[in-house]
Amino acid sequence: GYFADNELAWAGVGPQGRWGLAMGSLKGEARSPAKQAFLAQLREKYVEPAKLAAAWGIALPSWAALEAPGFAPPAPAEAHPAIAEDYGIFLRRYAEAYFRIVAEAIRRHDPHHLFLGGRFAVNTPEAVAACAKYADVVSFNTYTDVPEHGFDAAALARLDKPAMITEFHFGSDDRGPFGKGVASVYTEAQRGEAYAKFVAAAAADPVIVGAHWFQYADQPVTGRLLDGENAHIGLVGITDLPFAGFVDAVRAANRKASR
Repeated sequence: GYFADNELAWAGVGPQGRWGLAMGSLKGEARSPAKQAFLAQLREKYVEPAKLAAAWGIALPSWAALEAPGFAPPAPAEAHPAIAEDYGIFLRRYAEAYFRIVAEAIRRHDPHHLFLGGRFAVNTPEAVAACAKYADVVSFNTYTDVPEHGFDAAALARLDKPAMITEFHFGSDDRGPFGKGVASVYTEAQRGEAYAKFVAAAAADPVIVGAHWFQYADQPVTGRLLDGENAHIGLVGITDLPFAGFVDAVRAANRKASR
């Protein structure tokens, strides 16, 4: 099958991060297709700028004020629930357009393989639901102790769509390169224990259909070119020699999970 992408920024940081794409689109220039789509949504719902201003609790003398570059969109607040509602509708439409276009292209050119969604890292409920609508599998990169701490398994069950963990690992700095990885433990032996716990949890969850370890070999001691990562997260070292104890633990965990 095919992935659409890897770790797109579907959300920003902080408590209002979920709304980042919506707020960013409103801040943009009027020629932005995303902004134009959002403005069309708001005009259709509110018709008059005064009604939007009342619902959002802002001053909005005209539609032109909303079209201006640098418009400061309000953050969602309990006092004005329409803000979150309107942002959520836009985010869902935005994500659905993306996943629909990708799905149509894949199925047009290769109808005999699966569309495995986007490899989510940061995500929103709207993006996940849109992906589930068009993809065969929803994929997540998660660096947590068990898969369920990295994505909403209950939401996937409600959407009736399987999930795949497309990145996870456990690193340590007691051997190999200097970095511990994104999810770290203290010792090589604990890497095997953490792997076994994660895989057992994945195998026990009926929503999850697979899990991919990242990565086969340790990263370069001097750091990979992309971003300098130099973690001990591999099954083998940079000399291609296997970390025997860890490999044994992985083999045992995989055999147990496949029973």
